[in-house]
Amino acid sequence: THWGKVVLFAAHDIVMKDGSASAMQSACRPLSAGERGWPELADIPCPGTSIPAGAPLLTIFAAGDSQTDVLDRLRHRAAAVDANVSAG
Repeated sequence: THWGKVVLFAAHDIVMKDGSASAMQSACRPLSAGERGWPELADIPCPGTSIPAGAPLLTIFAAGDSQTDVLDRLRHRAAAVDANVSAG
């Protein structure tokens, strides 16, 4: 199994909305058995937290059978987080 971890940085100024934080907390469930129980997301800011552009937003984890699989999962999860915080 290959493992990956990225710190996602804010692309623009963000104020963490309650709905965004709650949705991301739901994603903190453990990964599949193949990913051995790590969370999908960690270090999620509390609602109301201001995150300036360029600052760390949260941490994303993934595991897979190949480096490509892990990178694809990390990119997919990063895009989902970006859509979530952009939608607010």
